[in-house]
Amino acid sequence: MSKSRDKIRAELNLEEGVPCVLADKDYAAPTSSFLFGDEVLEEWNVYCEAHPYLKKRDCDDFAFKYKDFMQEHHVASEFPEDGFAVGVVFYLVGGDKTKGHAITWALTEDRGLIYIESQTGLELVMSAAEFASRFFVYG
Repeated sequence: MSKSRDKIRAELNLEEGVPCVLADKDYAAPTSSFLFGDEVLEEWNVYCEAHPYLKKRDCDDFAFKYKDFMQEHHVASEFPEDGFAVGVVFYLVGGDKTKGHAITWALTEDRGLIYIESQTGLELVMSAAEFASRFFVYG
């Protein structure tokens, strides 16, 4: 299912004034079964094991790398859209202003907006405070 920039912005349901950069004209929506399928998770876990978390390779690096990893899967697919509805979001863990974190968002065909902890490839459920604290989105 194809999604426009405006549709993506609306589905992200961002607070007023949150910067949101969506660089592509249109986006293909993945399914959650693709994102969390054994083949994709195994491939991502191989990358994570070879490139463990370091102070110089932290959450935002993993989030942008995961977005790129998914875009490469999209490039190899049959979908005609420019982009894949997977991006990066910065937020405050627990809403605490001293605990910034970056993860991945995906607008899926079957479940809508979900979040993924980029360091594991697994779904992450945000609290209401975390959802309200999102302060930058890239897609």
